[in-house]
Amino acid sequence: MLDAGLIQDPKQAIGQKLKVSLPAGAILYAQSIDAPPLVNRGERVTIMAKSQAIQITAHGEARNSGALGEMIRVKNLTSRREIQARVLSPGVVETEF
Repeated sequence: MLDAGLIQDPKQAIGQKLKVSLPAGAILYAQSIDAPPLVNRGERVTIMAKSQAIQITAHGEARNSGALGEMIRVKNLTSRREIQARVLSPGVVETEF
């Protein structure tokens, strides 16, 4: 009778954040939770830029928050240019050139 998006194992929700407020005892569905951001807006990050032959790192500032694998805008603090980068881990983003 319950929807297919029902969270049946509590381990699926551990470490996630709620998108909406739920009262105690409420049924938890997958669409009600989201991965927490690993990079927050305004945070200093390490930009990893790589190609087939080389890998370069630079300091940057996140222009918006993002969870693992999400694309976010990042300002390169050396060149002052804004780029798109994928969140790899807390404080680390990756772009290709």
